Amino acid sequence: MASSNRVLLGYSAKPHGLKGHAVFVLPSGKDTHLKVGHQVWLQPVDRSELPKDGREFTIHEIKKGNDVLVLLDGIVDRTALEAILPFEIFCERSQFPALKAGEFYVTDLLGLIAVDETGKTVGKIRSYFETPAQLIFTIALTSGGEVDLPYVKHFFPKVDLAAGTVQILLPEDI
Repeated sequence: MASSNRVLLGYSAKPHGLKGHAVFVLPSGKDTHLKVGHQVWLQPVDRSELPKDGREFTIHEIKKGNDVLVLLDGIVDRTALEAILPFEIFCERSQFPALKAGEFYVTDLLGLIAVDETGKTVGKIRSYFETPAQLIFTIALTSGGEVDLPYVKHFFPKVDLAAGTVQILLPEDI
């Protein structure tokens, strides 16, 4: 899996049961596009025994209940899984479902230049997180510091992936 095409999906830090299922923590939750047969790239975090450059695995089984539980090919039991925990989970962009015109994935906005209504650069989208109510983007401001904005039309009136920009409306007190 080419590293330039990898997209961070989430992480795993704990096992489930004795058969080697990993609990995948994914911002997309149970709506994940991952399926049996998909390739995932696991990148070690902290004490993981994965190679420092990570390793590719194939999903052998996936269960979507209260948690997303994944059994990886080659992981035969809980002990084998615990040796590679914790890790970040990546997959190749080509495994994402196709989008309709005008749609995009949240990951597509990361790194975009944030501009104001005049086109002046005000920052760059650094990261995102989700709350029960909505998606929040963190923007590193060119003036220093950062601001968290909810992804709603008022604050994000225009996204132009081709230009690599997103128009944002900053609150007046920023």
